[in-house]
Formats: sequence, structure tokens, C-alpha cells
Amino acid sequence: MAALTLTRTRFDEPTTLRLAKKQSKRIGCMGLALCAILLVTGPTVAEEAGGNSMEEIKTQTTPSPVRMNPDKLAGVDLTAGEPFIAPEDILEGSHQPRGDYLYSGKELIVEIFEDGPATLAIAEPFPVDEYVMVMSGKLILTDTDGQVQEFVAGDSLMVPKGFTGTWQMLGNYRELIVVERESYEKSFENASKTKEAGGSAKEEVKVQTAPSPERMNPDKLAGVDLTAGEPFLAPEDLLEGSHRPRGDDLYWGEELIVEIYEDDPGTHAITGPFPVDEYVMVLSGKLILTDADGQVQEFVAGDSLMVPKGFTGTWQMRGNYRELIVVKRESYENAFKAAEK
Repeated sequence: MAALTLTRTRFDEPTTLRLAKKQSKRIGCMGLALCAILLVTGPTVAEEAGGNSMEEIKTQTTPSPVRMNPDKLAGVDLTAGEPFIAPEDILEGSHQPRGDYLYSGKELIVEIFEDGPATLAIAEPFPVDEYVMVMSGKLILTDTDGQVQEFVAGDSLMVPKGFTGTWQMLGNYRELIVVERESYEKSFENASKTKEAGGSAKEEVKVQTAPSPERMNPDKLAGVDLTAGEPFLAPEDLLEGSHRPRGDDLYWGEELIVEIYEDDPGTHAITGPFPVDEYVMVLSGKLILTDADGQVQEFVAGDSLMVPKGFTGTWQMRGNYRELIVVKRESYENAFKAAEK
């Protein structure tokens, strides 16, 4: 695994489910450099600048949640990109990248990417942590030790920073990716410098060993044996229902954190600006978000969205609500520290 400089806060420790709730009142327990180079810089959907008592969040307007475009997720009218893989790294098949931005925020970027069938060599250490949800086709990843993992539509995984090996796409391959914006843009800049310098300018990715991709635990995604957490919501912010948080860490990397979160039916007030960009995949139940302007959006199992940094409003969960979330590690931990002050 990539070398980590910070102590991991595990879900089974009492503080995990209390992340920044004093600050935001609710956070769900809170590309591929490959496809990163595919797309030109897209519009910023959620623009915020940071810093409040611990990290004040300044926004021109209170941002609203952003639903991931269902047409783009289905591969409709994706933008054709220029090939970015060196010919010697295309081991078989064709390389015809297509894709679009779904969200470009202060901390996270979400894209849809389509390509293949092809097998690509990842000879240089992967420059970012990348969350991947396979939407169509099959992905076969082989690390430098020869370990082979196969992923089909509906599977999710993390490609960790530092990964090397091969990346094989079968069928009409399409994926959704989530990356940390700063690292993504840095890898983009380094790729441009490399091209201009004829291949000499590369950012060194420091890892102790070449890490392997990590499949998101299917039992945890299904809600099996989730760890009970301590209630973190202030009584006055529980507008209705009950609050019994449960969840687990799925991935804790250098740049991104992935967690599973489950709670009882209830409505929570988000009175303090949401302190992080949070990608959410609804796995069970229904989520109803109402922003400060009264705009209501409903999300059911299978829907994905971004809760942008700075959001305020209400967070209503119905049924046996469960979600997967992806957040930037640094911002998550900073919000955690701020909440404990």
C-alpha cells in the first residue's frame, strides 16, 4: 500500500461516526490518470473557498446537491477524446477514449469514461487514488505480482496511487471515476510537461511497494455486520425519526476515503455549511435532500450524487437507508479535528 503519514481513524473507533457533526451537523460518517488526460478542463459545478473557526467555508451562494447525469452514466452522447496512451503501451485492442465531466468541485472530480476493448500497460506508478464504479463491460486488472482481479458492471473498486500492471477492458467498457481534484490536476500538468519534454518530466509517486486494486467489500455494501457507531447528531438537529448510525471503512488511502454508512429513518438539519465534497451512491432506501432555497431532490437505490462543500438544508433518510461515500482524506480529517475543538 501507499505509505501513509497520518494515523488511520477506523470506523470501529468511537470518533469515526462523529466526523464534523458539531460543524456540519451531518456527514455520512462522514481518470484514471488514464482517463484524466482524456478530457479538457470542465466547468466548475461547485465553487467554494475554504476556512471557518476551524475551516470557514465561504460561498457566494449555498450550493445544491448535484445528481450524476443518468444519460451520461448510460453512455449517451459522450464526448470523443484524443488518444492519450503511448502506442507501445497498447498491448492489444483499440484505444478510442470517450467521456464527460459529471462534477468538478473544489475537492473532488467525477467523470464518466468509456474505451476499449483494449489492454493497456500501466508501466509508471498510477499518480492518483481513483475510485471506480464499473458501469458496463468488464475490467481485468493485473498487478506487478501477477494477481488478477476481474470486475463487472455494478462492481466498485479503488485503484490506489502507485499501482502498476495491466488494465484490460472488455466489451463496451464504461466506468464512473472519482478523484481528488488537486492530485488529478497535478497529474494532468505533469503529463503535459512530459509530452513537451519528450518524456523526461514525471512526478515521482512514492510507494513502499506497488499496491494492488481493492474491491469494495460486497458484504459491507449489502449492510452485513456493519459496526454500530455512537450517535453524533445534536438532539435539536434530529427533526424527526431516530438516529442509530452504523458503518465501516472500505478504503483509507493517501488521497481518498471510502466508507459505508447506514442509519434509521429520520430527518437531519444541516445548519452549518457541509465541510467537504462528498460523493454519495445510494445503496438502499431513499434520500431526500432539501437545500436552503427549498429545492427538493429525491434519490433511490442506484442513484449517485455529489453533496458539495458548503451545502445547508435538510437530509431525510427513508427505509433501511444505506450509502457509499467517497471524500478527500485531508478535508475529512481536517473537519474531524475541527469538530473536536
